[in-house]
Amino acid sequence: YGGLGTGLVATMLCVLSGMFLSPEPNSALNLRSNEEQFRVGLFILQGSIISLLSESVQDATRWQSIILESISDIFITFDRNMRFMYVNSKAEEMLSTSRRALLGRRLVDLYPEARKTLVYKYCREALKTRRSKQFEMHDPIDNKWYDISLYPSKDGVSAYYQDITKRKGVEERLKESQLQLKRFVDANIIGVVVEDLEGRIFDANDVYLKMLGYTRQDFKNGLIDWKKITPPEYKDQDEAINKTLLKKGMVSPFIKEYIRKDKKRIFVLIGAVLIDKQ
Repeated sequence: YGGLGTGLVATMLCVLSGMFLSPEPNSALNLRSNEEQFRVGLFILQGSIISLLSESVQDATRWQSIILESISDIFITFDRNMRFMYVNSKAEEMLSTSRRALLGRRLVDLYPEARKTLVYKYCREALKTRRSKQFEMHDPIDNKWYDISLYPSKDGVSAYYQDITKRKGVEERLKESQLQLKRFVDANIIGVVVEDLEGRIFDANDVYLKMLGYTRQDFKNGLIDWKKITPPEYKDQDEAINKTLLKKGMVSPFIKEYIRKDKKRIFVLIGAVLIDKQ
């Protein structure tokens, strides 16, 4: 069906051809009869409803295609035999193959090595269990990372690929930075502590603990709170430093006193960097 307008024209042409062009039937069509008028009217109504429904389906399909073609991510639909049923333009780019060459062809026929991939494995699993699946996969061919979501149905499975290569790069650099920081902390060159603005201490190296006269067990027992080991006359200074830290992300080295476990006071030179606002 070509839509409402085309469907109505086709319906009227069928009526007219039946009236004037068809061979003489045993019982001629007589529109002067109320019964015949009702039958013709019902026929036209049926054709109109079918055309209207067809146009609605076409509109929905057209809008769906427009949306899937406009997104910057990859979208592929397979049938239950893993044949390509739909690919958007981004999928064509990833596969370096036109959709004309893909549609109707089985994935493993075009790409035999696909049997060994997580996509093929999880697609088959999703088709069997009818449960959606989300996972990350590295493509060694174009050296990209993808976050892939699979949505199965009774007719097949849809695969949505989101390129997360940049995010993975950030995660790797963050992981390396954290590793370098841990090495620096564990080297025990200077006292290093991870704390929040409320006084809680989450991590401290041996130099920091030894400087204050505390043991590792004291730390594990939660006996160290930087606000409690700070003399009260430094309260205003600490509040000003915390405001600067939240605003600029770091503070220049400053001097203050700490109260050791044995109640003795020591002067310390402190520098601070904000990890996050929590």
